[in-house]
Amino acid sequence: MKKLTFISALLFMSVCTLNIYAQKEKTKNSNSNELNFAIKGGLNFSKTFGDVENNNSFLTDFNLGAIVKIPTNLNFGIQVEPQLSRVGSTINGKTNSRFTFFDIPVLAQIHSDKKWSFEAGPKLAVTLDQKQIRQEQLESVDRLKKITLGLVGGATYNFDNNWFGQFRINHWLSDIVRKDAGDTEGTSIWLFQLSVGYWFN
Repeated sequence: MKKLTFISALLFMSVCTLNIYAQKEKTKNSNSNELNFAIKGGLNFSKTFGDVENNNSFLTDFNLGAIVKIPTNLNFGIQVEPQLSRVGSTINGKTNSRFTFFDIPVLAQIHSDKKWSFEAGPKLAVTLDQKQIRQEQLESVDRLKKITLGLVGGATYNFDNNWFGQFRINHWLSDIVRKDAGDTEGTSIWLFQLSVGYWFN
């Protein structure tokens, strides 16, 4: 919990600092392509598969993060989307596993019009917390790799007044469980995200 609080505070302070910097740069040169910043949050729908029980179902949990957008021209840009994300799975309606990651996706963005854009790219996931069911209770475990890689893709719809909605599909490319922790078949995660956010500039 202390680790999650620290990461959340660090994320919030980073967004505030970057937003202040962007406003200063915009004042210096209003014709330049300034960085854009946003905060976002929403729901995760995730499921583990591989070296796990076959009757796993989707777990609903949360995501909370920020966006740093680097425009390159009118129709193309780069987005970095650091976020806290909690994922896992359920069995018979009860949480079977719950993992918390600090994700850092780096996405290429293409605009189809003023409202819609589409994004895709790789992500790095840092494991912050890991729990699995033992004797009908979630207990802390030490089975996951500290750093794993994945792919992210999705779309963004921009509403008026700087608000936007976002859909993301995440897939871990690398096995998330260490070999010395008893992994035999390989374990990965499918994650679907629905988020809303707000652009500061």
